[in-house]
Amino acid sequence: MRRSALMFLSVAFIAFTGMAFSIIQPNAGACPKQDGASLEVVLAGNHVPCSPDLMEWEGLEYDFGSIKQGEPVSHTFRFRNNSAEPLILTKVKPGCGCTATDYPKEPVQPGEWATIKATYNAKALGRFRKSIAVNTDVAYAEATLFITGEVVN
Repeated sequence: MRRSALMFLSVAFIAFTGMAFSIIQPNAGACPKQDGASLEVVLAGNHVPCSPDLMEWEGLEYDFGSIKQGEPVSHTFRFRNNSAEPLILTKVKPGCGCTATDYPKEPVQPGEWATIKATYNAKALGRFRKSIAVNTDVAYAEATLFITGEVVN
């Protein structure tokens, strides 16, 4: 009796942690890619329709190269809404206070292009790599942008 109870608890624990692990993945929120085919993702036991590349980016990273200290630099990232519904950027959050962003507050219609401008203040000397998290109101339409470079005298 005791052995079977222990076995049941072990199996239940493994099943529960396996389910939790499948929900919290390193790339959670990103659709798996399979030759542009429409997919379904299992999230908390529910099947959620998923289409890869809901946001088509012209580039997710930009390298400023060498920039002069104290002279802010900017780059504009372009993306297209490939979803079937209007997309609202709910949060565009730089990883630190040295980077500012400007982005559309109105919905980006299906098929339309929009931009996110990232400005780095270039106050600190040395190499940098800064992230910008982009979240939307459309499931699986999110991204992380990066700006890199080196601030010199």
